[in-house]
Amino acid sequence: MSSSRSRNRTVGAFGNPKARPIGFVQKKSFAPAEASKGPASPGQTLADKWNLFTRKIGILDGLLEQPAVGRAAIEEKKQAIRGALNISMLMWNTAVAGKESEQLAFDKLSTLKNPKTQEPVVIPHDDIRKMIKDWTEIKLSLFPEEKRSITDFQLKFNGHTGYSFTIQSMNLSPEGLQRPEGTVL
Repeated sequence: MSSSRSRNRTVGAFGNPKARPIGFVQKKSFAPAEASKGPASPGQTLADKWNLFTRKIGILDGLLEQPAVGRAAIEEKKQAIRGALNISMLMWNTAVAGKESEQLAFDKLSTLKNPKTQEPVVIPHDDIRKMIKDWTEIKLSLFPEEKRSITDFQLKFNGHTGYSFTIQSMNLSPEGLQRPEGTVL
Protein backbone atom coordinates (compact mmCIF):
# COMPACT_ATOMS: atom_id res chain seq x y z
CA MET A 1 0.00 0.00 0.00
CA SER A 2 1.33 3.40 -0.87
CA SER A 3 1.55 6.31 1.49
CA SER A 4 2.29 9.98 1.02
CA ARG A 5 5.83 9.36 2.27
CA SER A 6 6.60 6.64 -0.30
CA ARG A 7 5.06 8.70 -3.09
CA ASN A 8 7.43 11.59 -2.31
CA ARG A 9 10.45 9.31 -2.79
CA THR A 10 9.16 7.81 -6.03
CA VAL A 11 10.63 8.90 -9.32
CA GLY A 12 8.29 8.31 -12.20
CA ALA A 13 4.68 8.86 -13.10
CA PHE A 14 3.26 8.66 -9.58
CA GLY A 15 4.51 11.04 -6.95
CA ASN A 16 7.12 12.75 -9.15
CA PRO A 17 7.57 16.27 -7.78
CA LYS A 18 8.60 17.49 -11.27
CA ALA A 19 5.58 16.42 -13.26
CA ARG A 20 5.79 16.66 -17.05
CA PRO A 21 2.84 17.42 -19.29
CA ILE A 22 0.92 14.61 -20.92
CA GLY A 23 2.48 13.68 -24.24
CA PHE A 24 5.99 14.81 -23.24
CA VAL A 25 8.70 13.07 -25.26
CA GLN A 26 12.31 13.47 -24.26
CA LYS A 27 14.67 14.52 -27.06
CA LYS A 28 17.19 11.85 -28.03
CA SER A 29 20.23 12.51 -30.15
CA PHE A 30 21.33 9.61 -32.33
CA ALA A 31 24.03 11.59 -34.16
CA PRO A 32 27.65 10.82 -33.27
CA ALA A 33 29.34 13.29 -30.99
CA GLU A 34 31.14 15.98 -32.95
CA ALA A 35 34.89 16.04 -32.41
CA SER A 36 36.42 19.33 -31.38
CA LYS A 37 38.07 21.20 -34.23
CA GLY A 38 40.61 23.05 -32.10
CA PRO A 39 44.08 22.10 -30.93
CA ALA A 40 44.60 19.20 -28.58
CA SER A 41 44.08 19.71 -24.90
CA PRO A 42 46.82 18.46 -22.56
CA GLY A 43 44.62 15.71 -21.07
CA GLN A 44 43.66 14.21 -24.43
CA THR A 45 44.30 10.48 -24.88
CA LEU A 46 45.84 8.94 -27.98
CA ALA A 47 42.42 7.55 -28.95
CA ASP A 48 40.95 11.07 -28.81
CA LYS A 49 43.81 12.42 -30.92
CA TRP A 50 43.40 9.65 -33.49
CA ASN A 51 39.64 10.22 -33.63
CA LEU A 52 40.19 13.95 -34.21
CA PHE A 53 42.73 13.16 -36.94
CA THR A 54 40.32 10.72 -38.60
CA ARG A 55 37.53 13.31 -38.59
CA LYS A 56 39.88 16.01 -39.87
CA ILE A 57 41.05 14.03 -42.92
CA GLY A 58 37.40 13.36 -43.79
CA ILE A 59 37.70 9.65 -44.50
CA LEU A 60 34.40 8.97 -42.68
CA ASP A 61 32.48 11.86 -44.28
CA GLY A 62 29.07 10.67 -45.43
CA LEU A 63 29.65 7.17 -44.11
CA LEU A 64 28.26 7.72 -40.61
CA GLU A 65 25.25 9.80 -41.67
CA GLN A 66 23.88 7.43 -44.29
CA PRO A 67 21.18 5.15 -42.85
CA ALA A 68 21.62 1.41 -43.15
CA VAL A 69 18.46 -0.61 -43.61
CA GLY A 70 18.62 -4.35 -43.22
CA ARG A 71 21.18 -6.67 -41.71
CA ALA A 72 23.35 -6.89 -44.86
CA ALA A 73 23.49 -3.08 -45.20
CA ILE A 74 24.47 -2.69 -41.54
CA GLU A 75 27.28 -5.24 -41.91
CA GLU A 76 28.46 -3.54 -45.09
CA LYS A 77 28.52 -0.18 -43.30
CA LYS A 78 30.50 -1.67 -40.40
CA GLN A 79 33.00 -3.15 -42.86
CA ALA A 80 33.37 0.22 -44.58
CA ILE A 81 34.03 1.96 -41.25
CA ARG A 82 36.65 -0.66 -40.33
CA GLY A 83 38.36 -0.18 -43.69
CA ALA A 84 38.36 3.60 -43.34
CA LEU A 85 39.83 3.34 -39.85
CA ASN A 86 42.53 0.95 -41.13
CA ILE A 87 43.54 3.54 -43.74
CA SER A 88 43.47 6.26 -41.07
CA MET A 89 45.69 4.13 -38.82
CA LEU A 90 48.11 3.59 -41.73
CA MET A 91 48.32 7.34 -42.35
CA TRP A 92 48.82 8.07 -38.63
CA ASN A 93 51.65 5.54 -38.41
CA THR A 94 53.21 6.89 -41.63
CA ALA A 95 53.30 10.38 -40.17
CA VAL A 96 54.83 9.06 -36.93
CA ALA A 97 57.51 6.96 -38.65
CA GLY A 98 58.58 9.63 -41.12
CA LYS A 99 59.67 9.68 -44.76
CA GLU A 100 60.97 6.11 -44.86
CA SER A 101 57.49 4.67 -44.31
CA GLU A 102 55.79 6.66 -47.08
CA GLN A 103 56.79 4.09 -49.70
CA LEU A 104 55.32 1.29 -47.57
CA ALA A 105 52.05 3.23 -47.26
CA PHE A 106 52.05 3.85 -51.01
CA ASP A 107 52.51 0.13 -51.68
CA LYS A 108 49.63 -0.80 -49.35
CA LEU A 109 47.25 1.79 -50.79
CA SER A 110 48.06 0.92 -54.41
CA THR A 111 47.15 -2.74 -53.80
CA LEU A 112 43.73 -2.14 -52.21
CA LYS A 113 40.99 -4.57 -53.25
CA ASN A 114 37.23 -4.32 -53.22
CA PRO A 115 36.07 -6.54 -50.32
CA LYS A 116 33.06 -7.85 -52.26
CA THR A 117 34.59 -8.64 -55.64
CA GLN A 118 38.28 -8.90 -54.67
CA GLU A 119 39.15 -6.83 -57.74
CA PRO A 120 41.89 -4.21 -57.36
CA VAL A 121 40.73 -0.66 -56.69
CA VAL A 122 42.48 1.51 -59.26
CA ILE A 123 43.59 4.85 -57.83
CA PRO A 124 46.00 7.04 -59.83
CA HIS A 125 49.49 6.96 -58.32
CA ASP A 126 49.74 10.76 -58.21
CA ASP A 127 46.53 10.93 -56.15
CA ILE A 128 47.87 8.35 -53.69
CA ARG A 129 51.13 10.27 -53.21
CA LYS A 130 49.23 13.56 -52.77
CA MET A 131 46.88 11.96 -50.25
CA ILE A 132 49.79 10.54 -48.23
CA LYS A 133 51.54 13.92 -48.24
CA ASP A 134 48.41 15.89 -47.30
CA TRP A 135 47.25 13.54 -44.55
CA THR A 136 50.67 13.23 -42.92
CA GLU A 137 50.91 17.04 -42.91
CA ILE A 138 47.52 17.22 -41.18
CA LYS A 139 48.70 14.80 -38.48
CA LEU A 140 51.96 16.71 -38.00
CA SER A 141 50.15 20.05 -37.80
CA LEU A 142 47.62 18.73 -35.26
CA PHE A 143 49.95 16.67 -33.05
CA PRO A 144 53.64 17.28 -33.82
CA GLU A 145 54.77 15.96 -30.43
CA GLU A 146 52.87 12.65 -30.62
CA LYS A 147 55.32 9.83 -31.45
CA ARG A 148 53.24 6.77 -30.50
CA SER A 149 52.19 4.54 -33.34
CA ILE A 150 48.86 2.70 -33.28
CA THR A 151 49.30 -1.07 -33.46
CA ASP A 152 45.68 -2.24 -33.19
CA PHE A 153 42.16 -1.02 -32.44
CA GLN A 154 39.01 -2.71 -31.15
CA LEU A 155 35.86 -1.31 -32.70
CA LYS A 156 32.48 -1.34 -30.94
CA PHE A 157 29.34 -0.15 -32.69
CA ASN A 158 26.66 1.79 -30.82
CA GLY A 159 23.35 1.39 -32.60
CA HIS A 160 23.21 2.19 -36.30
CA THR A 161 25.21 5.41 -36.48
CA GLY A 162 27.84 5.57 -33.77
CA TYR A 163 30.99 3.73 -32.86
CA SER A 164 33.67 3.76 -30.22
CA PHE A 165 37.05 2.15 -30.10
CA THR A 166 39.96 1.30 -27.88
CA ILE A 167 43.46 1.30 -29.23
CA GLN A 168 46.80 -0.27 -28.53
CA SER A 169 49.88 1.79 -29.19
CA MET A 170 53.63 1.61 -29.07
CA ASN A 171 56.22 4.35 -28.60
CA LEU A 172 58.71 4.16 -31.46
CA SER A 173 61.32 6.42 -29.89
CA PRO A 174 61.15 6.16 -26.09
CA GLU A 175 63.33 8.85 -24.56
CA GLY A 176 63.24 7.44 -21.05
CA LEU A 177 64.88 4.15 -22.05
CA GLN A 178 68.11 5.69 -23.33
CA ARG A 179 71.12 5.20 -21.10
CA PRO A 180 72.40 8.52 -19.71
CA GLU A 181 76.01 9.45 -20.47
CA GLY A 182 78.57 8.31 -17.97
CA THR A 183 76.58 5.37 -16.63
CA VAL A 184 77.82 1.82 -16.58
CA LEU A 185 75.25 -0.95 -16.96
